[in-house]
This record gives sequence, C-alpha cells and structure tokens, in this order.
Amino acid sequence: MIVWFTEDEARTLSAAVNRLIPADGDFPGAEPAGAVTYVGHLLDAFAYDPPHIWAGSTGADHDGWLELGPAEAMAWRQRVEGWQHAYREGLAELGTDFARLDGAEQDDRLAADADFRWLLYRHACEAVYGDPAYGGNRGRLGWQSIAFPGDPFPRGYTPEEVTGRD
Repeated sequence: MIVWFTEDEARTLSAAVNRLIPADGDFPGAEPAGAVTYVGHLLDAFAYDPPHIWAGSTGADHDGWLELGPAEAMAWRQRVEGWQHAYREGLAELGTDFARLDGAEQDDRLAADADFRWLLYRHACEAVYGDPAYGGNRGRLGWQSIAFPGDPFPRGYTPEEVTGRD
C-alpha cells in the first residue's frame, strides 16, 4: 500500500533508499524492509487522531497511539510539514526516471542535494532498524540483520543479554 506518495514518488523513493541501504547478504535492502511505507506513514501522521507519532504499548503488541500535548503537537506538525515539503521537492529533483538509472547516475543525483540525501538516509535507517509499529522493519528484517532479538517489553533483558553483548 502506498501511503502519502504518488506511484512515481514511491518508485523513486524505493530506488533511492535501496541505493542508500542496499541489499547485503541475507538483508534484502531498505525497501523490502518497509522504508517507503514507514516514510509515508510518518508524513501522513497528522491524518489520524491522535496523530501517529508515538505508538502505545501493552505487552509486545502495540495497540494505539499516544496523545500529544499542545506544544508537542505543534512542534511535530511543523517538523512533519517541513519533511513533506522536502520530500515533494527532493523526489521531484531526483526525477521520475531515477529508478531506471544505473547506480553511478543515481549516486550523482543523490549527491546533488546533500540535505535531502541525509534526510532520506536518516528515515531509511529509522525504517530499517526501528520498531515495526511505525510501518518499517517489515518482518523484523533489520533487527534480524544485526541479530537483535527485538523489543524486550514486557520481559526485559536477561542477564546474559546485558553482559554478553560487545
């Protein structure tokens, strides 16, 4: 399901995040892990009441979204609106042909706007390694790729997990 983006924008975004976080070994890349869905949900957060900013939790399954206070809602709304603007402009600059280009040309277009590239990379990382409740980390692919067992709530970490990690 495409959220917030047009089909052309989603195709361009998919190719861009896969260029920034490519497939490697058993990891299939940022888009198969849900990056476009994650970013789309983030940009569409205020289409819901309460806004989909902070996922609520009971046990291991998320079952709702936390209310935002007035100042927090205003700050998040401004942030999200800025990202919406950045994505509309940045994806337009990458072009509707971006997904069909070779890797070197994709890299050149991504490098042309360092701020947008950094925004894409940050959101792709959040999508790949964040909690699946936010629309990314599909099938926990990101967590599996780094051997992270997932959210420990409500069980917590075992003593072995706390002392055994480097």
